Amino acid sequence: FTCSISLLHAESEPYDGSPLVIATTHQLLKFYQSFDLIIVDEVDAFPFVGNPMLNHAVKQAKKKTGQLIYLTATSTVSLEEKVQVGVLEKHHLARRFHGNPLVIPQFFWQGKLQQSLSKQKLPRPLLRQLKKQRKSKFPLLIFFPNIAMGERFTKILQNYFPEEKIAFVSSKSEERSEMVKKFREQDLTILVTTTILERGVTFPKVDVFVCMANHHLFTSSSLIQIGGRVGRSSERPTGKLYFFHEGLSKSILQCRQEIKAMNRKGGFDDEMFNV
Repeated sequence: FTCSISLLHAESEPYDGSPLVIATTHQLLKFYQSFDLIIVDEVDAFPFVGNPMLNHAVKQAKKKTGQLIYLTATSTVSLEEKVQVGVLEKHHLARRFHGNPLVIPQFFWQGKLQQSLSKQKLPRPLLRQLKKQRKSKFPLLIFFPNIAMGERFTKILQNYFPEEKIAFVSSKSEERSEMVKKFREQDLTILVTTTILERGVTFPKVDVFVCMANHHLFTSSSLIQIGGRVGRSSERPTGKLYFFHEGLSKSILQCRQEIKAMNRKGGFDDEMFNV
């Protein structure tokens, strides 16, 4: 776009009247019937979902004749109910910009991970896949359900792969933005994280491993979002999406089912993508 663009957040400069605005939803509290079109991304995520104040801010910032668009890869019960009664109209964007299908997760039994970590070791099934993946030299993003296990795993992983540049990030990491930047620029080869990076980030050519995917903190929605990190670039529209588990959960199975369903809506048959 050739017009001026404003970026509004808690530490930004005051609004200068530009016709195109990128903002956090909190910033919309400053506007009243100002926009012809408002697009809200990740409407199922914190802090927007279930927040009456922010939902009100979005609605009051729209002109009476304006349009409101909600974007999400993982809809909510509330949104679906509004679709059913006709308050919202639902549309699917079932293909990515590069025209390739979403990557289907593959499942692996990982063994007793917590017991292995307590002995400063990694389970053999997990270690086997880690070694195979590192031969590809593609960046690897590894998810854990909580901070403590992620930190412990990162230290042990570094012992197994001393030549790799490895880091851990979570909501408590002071240098989170810097670590994400280094990983994106491939100054880090492996990044271990919590669900803090399940959405809103793009890493070209990345592979994703989810450890303890059966953990109750990994809902089907979060697993779908995590899976969406893979295959986002036209340079490598595929990639490894591995769920390591100690027993298949309902969320794991539902995640795979929904990703396959979206691929079918995009015109892909089961034979056209890895099943």
